[in-house]
Amino acid sequence: MVNKAGRPLEVIGSAARGQRKPTSDIDYLEPHTSLPYYKGLERELPGLDPEHGIVPGVGNPEIGPFIRFEPK
Repeated sequence: MVNKAGRPLEVIGSAARGQRKPTSDIDYLEPHTSLPYYKGLERELPGLDPEHGIVPGVGNPEIGPFIRFEPK
């Protein structure tokens, strides 16, 4: 997915903490400048909450863990 967009993407919340349950969604963050690059690709992200989509922003270690994926 990040390779298609050519931009980084981060996972936060229970998935990043290693506490995700089978019924949990996955919370994704993307830098504001990457928004146009992910348009139309959201449905390819596993576990994405379709109501909220990808949230603009970047992970903050002061708030909680995050996993950053970089394009190759």
